[in-house]
Amino acid sequence: MVRREDGAVSAFRSDLEAARTAIDEALDRMERAIRDLEEAETPLQPWQWQRWDQLLRTEQAVAEALRDLEQPAAEAVQRAQELASSDGVAAASRLGRVAGAVQWRDPQVQAIDALSGFMGDGSPLRAHFATLGPDAVAGIRAAVAAGIGAGEGADQVAARIRAATNVSLTRAETIARTETIRAYREATRQSYAANADVLSGWVRVCAGDSRVCAACWALHGSRHDLQTPCASHPRCFVAGTMVSTPAGGRR
Repeated sequence: MVRREDGAVSAFRSDLEAARTAIDEALDRMERAIRDLEEAETPLQPWQWQRWDQLLRTEQAVAEALRDLEQPAAEAVQRAQELASSDGVAAASRLGRVAGAVQWRDPQVQAIDALSGFMGDGSPLRAHFATLGPDAVAGIRAAVAAGIGAGEGADQVAARIRAATNVSLTRAETIARTETIRAYREATRQSYAANADVLSGWVRVCAGDSRVCAACWALHGSRHDLQTPCASHPRCFVAGTMVSTPAGGRR
């Protein structure tokens, strides 16, 4: 259990590092573009200021998450080892779960955290990509984490995946769209669960257009508790919307 928790922290740290590199590169590109616009005496558009601000805020959140991982993670592993020898493995297991129960406020960081969980050892996602080999899986995870951190679209994430692996364009696009959406969706559910005092669950909502499959149409409007992840399939577009508790407090 201690090794499993340590491995999860290591995977999250690696994903954050990939995101930080992508953010730095995006900021460098934007800085050059801003200089070019200033030299041409062309004003920046509102979306460019918003993009710049979002990158800076995400950069700060990633840096804070990395700092938070350093000392507390080492202390948690050491304490878990002490408990394993003195109080038994069960106590260490409980500590490991508590140590990993951090709720990140920044949506990009929280999505990267969710992504790390999906791609952990024994997860459905790792099993799905087992035929690609561990190096390819690590490359895919880093590519998706970098794209999430830099706020990129699915096409840009797919290009990162292709650069890191030898998968086809179609498969890279499927991975990019599926896992980026799934990471954000799971991060949203975790945010809902962290606010169980005012939320009682979530409702499955589909896009309502020709892209929706029969299964997702059938589940549209179904209600789920806060601890139930949103099941999905490749290129799934479903989302979950929150359900408030009845008036008067907790459900």
